[in-house]
Amino acid sequence: MQELNLTGMVDEKGNIALDRPLTNCKHKRVRAILFISDENLDSSDGNDWKYLSAEQFLKGYSEADAIYDED
Repeated sequence: MQELNLTGMVDEKGNIALDRPLTNCKHKRVRAILFISDENLDSSDGNDWKYLSAEQFLKGYSEADAIYDED
């Protein structure tokens, strides 16, 4: 399976409009995993993607992991 990282917007009807067309995937079935942020992900400096990645990573943090925080 091929992986693509794309951005887009959900319109008022709930349909996804991608920022660029999928020209190499015509007539193929797809499976999608969506990351929906409360923040605007259109930032040109990429800070929003860094924030989203860190946010998702920290969701897996447990207080039991705190024993590894000390040197």
